Amino acid sequence: MQIWDNYLHDQETAIRQYRFALSLGATRTVPELYEAAGARFAFDTGMLEYVVQLISRTVEELEAQV
Repeated sequence: MQIWDNYLHDQETAIRQYRFALSLGATRTVPELYEAAGARFAFDTGMLEYVVQLISRTVEELEAQV
């Protein structure tokens, strides 16, 4: 979800970071791969709130288009 949010703000950078993280394969830890992709490996309250807000905002925007 963080990578998608990054993409919404800067497509080129988000894709570049994502591809870089993929190129690392199994040579790094999962948190390091997330970081390389421009995200943070976290499942805490703050991160879950961020994701819920992102999804809620997107649903509202899509519903407004209908």
